[in-house]
Amino acid sequence: MVMSVGWNPYYKNEKKSMETHIMHKFDQDFYGSMLKVVVLGYLRNEKNFGSLGILNYDHLENSKLCEGSFKTTYFLIDVKQWHPS
Repeated sequence: MVMSVGWNPYYKNEKKSMETHIMHKFDQDFYGSMLKVVVLGYLRNEKNFGSLGILNYDHLENSKLCEGSFKTTYFLIDVKQWHPS
């Protein structure tokens, strides 16, 4: 997953938000479910975009960069260490 944390200046949001983008394709729909997420890294500062097209392009490029990072040993996690709370 990739997460955006901030004000989303392109949309002129007045409240800080956390938008989680799940990149894995799941068989079931869990829309409306509560998710627990873990932040493992940081990509860039918040920035404003001149158009929706530029925002979408940047989002796709960031997603590609993050997807490649998931395959490195730095991001490999032993999920057996995680326990539901």
